[in-house]
Amino acid sequence: MHAAYQSVEWQRPDLKPKEVHLYRDEKDDLVLQNPVFRGRTSLFKEELENGNASLKLTRVKLSDAGNYTCYIPLLDHQETIIQLIVVLEQWLLPC
Repeated sequence: MHAAYQSVEWQRPDLKPKEVHLYRDEKDDLVLQNPVFRGRTSLFKEELENGNASLKLTRVKLSDAGNYTCYIPLLDHQETIIQLIVVLEQWLLPC
């Protein structure tokens, strides 16, 4: 694995706690994870060596909408901001 990707931090700054998913020392570290994301986040660990630090969020809710930051400490403190927009699909049931 590329050394830079041994630590990846996904956060949502508007929440307390702000941690969405932490990956440290080549493993998930979810102790500080915000409970609203528990059991719904993962990284593509096999892709970290290719520079892919994408976050997978499952069972998406309207409340998941917002700005997420991806921070990789060894990459000169660069931070990426991602805006997630959640659209509720409406169902029309005929009667």
